[in-house]
Amino acid sequence: ARIQSKAMQTRPGVYEITLNGKSGSIQFMFDSKPAFPGGSFDPLKLTPEDILVMQREQVLDWMLSNFDTHSGQWIRLADGTLFETDKGQSFKFFGHDKLSWDYVPVTPLGSDRLTYSALWKAFVQGKDVDLHDPTLGELGEFIDRLTAIPDAEYDALLKGYAIGRGFGGKKLEDFLTAAVARKNSLKSDFSEFYAKAVAERAKSLGAKTAVTPP
Repeated sequence: ARIQSKAMQTRPGVYEITLNGKSGSIQFMFDSKPAFPGGSFDPLKLTPEDILVMQREQVLDWMLSNFDTHSGQWIRLADGTLFETDKGQSFKFFGHDKLSWDYVPVTPLGSDRLTYSALWKAFVQGKDVDLHDPTLGELGEFIDRLTAIPDAEYDALLKGYAIGRGFGGKKLEDFLTAAVARKNSLKSDFSEFYAKAVAERAKSLGAKTAVTPP
């Protein structure tokens, strides 16, 4: 939530509390409903606003190495805004992950579907999905806000989490260095990712044109 607030991203307020001598946290609940009930996610039915939200969230998830974002984790707020709710597997695959629509380290349970991979696959296959250039507009500005978080501040935000996972000494130092480096490379990472997707989409559309009768 603190990292999201640094990027001026909507998130529920989270507060530390002590109850009966035990520490914990409490957060507000949004007035919302499931965005894709029963695994009904279809990238071809997303609005332009939904796509922007998903691309923005994917940037944050890549920064946090969170690959568990599936259809059951998205809610629709009362005003219609799409919102993602779960970062519980952040950094689980960090150091071994890839920014690729074919990289799927987690398979959701039940009817839930991974969202980002389906969205990008639809795009590269030439389907009616209009993705945003990460170097431009609101998406580019969001990436700039994340990379503008001072390195020392981001390091401090993650240090307690890393220590809680048992990291120490060189392992802790290496983790924090790599996490800060990923933050700083978001624009180049997504520029290359988008360029690759655009090239693959062009191939798909060219192939469809070649086999379409006049």
